[in-house]
Amino acid sequence: MAENLAQDLDTEKEDMIMPEGVTSDMPLDRNSSQDDSISFEGENAEQSASEEEKAEQSAVEEEEVVPLAVAIGARITADIKKIIADKEAQRKADAERPLDDGVHKIVDEDTGEVTEILVIENGMRNGICEFYTRGVIYLKATYINDIKDGPAIEYDVKGEMARKVFYRNDVMHGVVEAYERGRVMSMAMYEDDQPHGLRIDYDNQGNVVTKFPKVLGETQGVAEHYDKLGHLLKTCEYVRGIKHGFQKIFFPDGELQRIEEYDDGLKVGTDRDYYPNGALRSETEYKQGKIVRARVDYTVDGKIKG
Repeated sequence: MAENLAQDLDTEKEDMIMPEGVTSDMPLDRNSSQDDSISFEGENAEQSASEEEKAEQSAVEEEEVVPLAVAIGARITADIKKIIADKEAQRKADAERPLDDGVHKIVDEDTGEVTEILVIENGMRNGICEFYTRGVIYLKATYINDIKDGPAIEYDVKGEMARKVFYRNDVMHGVVEAYERGRVMSMAMYEDDQPHGLRIDYDNQGNVVTKFPKVLGETQGVAEHYDKLGHLLKTCEYVRGIKHGFQKIFFPDGELQRIEEYDDGLKVGTDRDYYPNGALRSETEYKQGKIVRARVDYTVDGKIKG
């Protein structure tokens, strides 16, 4: 397990799409076409939209993408839990005698490498304990009576900090911070091992890029996307992780650029695009995710384009 952990995490950093265990943290969009999400629709949409317009729309086209640091952190947490569970099972199987009170350094008999540094009180782990694999630390956690309770730090395969976690009665509860190269990339509230509250994601310069409200692991409420200057680019309403309500896209000056409506993940109603001066640019009507009235384009002075 320890060897697989190192290989898996190195591979994920290079070509991760999404590791196991984090897909439930992403909202679902039931429209099959990614271009349909924000780019102009209609029978002749691609022909009539210029390359410049497509580039403008692609900047805000992506939906909730779990940041790499968050995804890796979730995988590390899952593997850490498996390693610790295996160790606990092995201890019971070996009928290992209780350790005396004090600090104990546990060493692998075959390799001579340290695997654990335990603080024992009353025969149980009490205090800050450390866990290693192949000589590299992967967890430093606060224990009370053999249960993780309090602050903990999880590390990647290089021994660099991956997440700061707070445990209550052996489950994540409170603020969880994901790191990459020493920088905070995400901060989220957890309750009973699930995201519950606001999750904020950052870019490499520390700028806020997204805010997602979470309820028991699912996006619930209005999500917000920002550019590096702090301008609001997009808002979208979610219910139980699925688009439901209005999605709005804004120009950098805050003026509305586009509005769409969703019902249970499917487009409904009328999509409307606007010029920077607020004039209607185009509109397309949808019903249950399908176009029922083709896109109509307008000039800046309100005339229908021929």
